[in-house]
Amino acid sequence: MKIRHLFVISLSLIWIFLVSSCHRNRLPEGVLDHEAMVAFLTDAHMLESYYAVETNFHYELRIQEMTASYNELFDKHGISREQVERSRDYYLHHEREYKEIYEQVAQNLAEAASGEKGKKKMFQKMIKGGKLR
Repeated sequence: MKIRHLFVISLSLIWIFLVSSCHRNRLPEGVLDHEAMVAFLTDAHMLESYYAVETNFHYELRIQEMTASYNELFDKHGISREQVERSRDYYLHHEREYKEIYEQVAQNLAEAASGEKGKKKMFQKMIKGGKLR
């Protein structure tokens, strides 16, 4: 009788563990997955860096240009500002995943910058005539 009872408890615990671990791998609706978040953040950091080193803009014009560029960036990735905010909030509560995402972003930025003469050329490749590629 005890063995049967232990067997049922063991199966129940295994089932609970499997169900909970499967649930952890699913992202909430509207949250970007790892690859999409890496791709967006890589482009976003390149965009931010471009405007940080570009000094030919007045402050108000820079804000307008950045807003337009971000809207193009959202279109390029097929996402919305709300999805990015929801994703950021989600990953801030999942620090290990967010760290992995940013490690990949840093690697992507380092690879993009290697062999280039200065950051400006790297960012100008991304922004061509006011349009993101």
